[in-house]
Amino acid sequence: MSGVLLETVGLSRRFAVGRRAAGGKRASMLHAGDDVNLRVHAGESVGLVGESGCGKSTLVRLVSRLLDPSEGAIVFRERDIGAVPAAQFAAHPERGKIQMVFQDPTDSLNPRYSAADTIAEPMRLLRGARGDLAIAVRALADAVGLAPELLARFPHQLSGGQKARVGIARALASEPDLLILDEPTSALDVSVQAIILQLLARLRRERGLAYLFVSHDLNVVRLLCDRVVVMYLGRVVESGPAAEVFAHPRHPYTRALVSAIPGGTANLAGGRIRLSGEVRSPIDPDPAVCRFYGRCMQGAPRCGAEMPLLREPVAGHAVACHFDR
Repeated sequence: MSGVLLETVGLSRRFAVGRRAAGGKRASMLHAGDDVNLRVHAGESVGLVGESGCGKSTLVRLVSRLLDPSEGAIVFRERDIGAVPAAQFAAHPERGKIQMVFQDPTDSLNPRYSAADTIAEPMRLLRGARGDLAIAVRALADAVGLAPELLARFPHQLSGGQKARVGIARALASEPDLLILDEPTSALDVSVQAIILQLLARLRRERGLAYLFVSHDLNVVRLLCDRVVVMYLGRVVESGPAAEVFAHPRHPYTRALVSAIPGGTANLAGGRIRLSGEVRSPIDPDPAVCRFYGRCMQGAPRCGAEMPLLREPVAGHAVACHFDR
């Protein structure tokens, strides 16, 4: 495995909810991310999974420096970029090395820009206008399978798959080391999804890119990712090699997720796991209570009095659960 490209250490983000009460009492805080430790190695694809509201989007916005952390460090290529305010990161030398491919290609493209203008914009802003921009744009279009005659078209003149290719080409224009892929195919037809996923796999091989891949589709994560990080209510509850996590999920929440995959390996051990109970509130959560307490099929009084810490019962496979030894 190549060296560490991205590492978050104790990364947390909280949002104030409501107004400060009379007497100076602070407002309630929504814990969107809590003490997240994450590593992505150069050339590695890491899947980030969990149900809606678990903190995936907040985490990738922190890593891409669209949000400032409340606590913790974001180390990219051995630089603590988390110490740079988000408002100032656009001018940082590492800005071009972290790029994002967004969930909806339509919403992420400027309707006033042609495909060529969209692809060229990062080169103008981040790399400077070196050489012939038109040649560089055509080369990127060719790399993502976008026909040259489409470069003059505007977003409303392109299909969903074509817009997705434009978005990927734009992300590649600054020659990044890390691509953050936020549900990059969820807005596409199934047949187009497969083509775009094949494209992303090829680009990773050819360019040595690292991916932080956010998805609800666990089958896609299983196929495209080397490692998986599972989040629940702002905390990492399990992480490890993708093949190992899907074959032998250790956290009760991960087992429930995997059991829902059609033909998932967990189905062999008793069928689908249906969770009961209510999701705990992320607003001012009790730091001594496991976030999964109340829905967990293994829950015990200890879980309501002591937060389980993330540890490695097996080398490289970490889990936060009192019952996994």
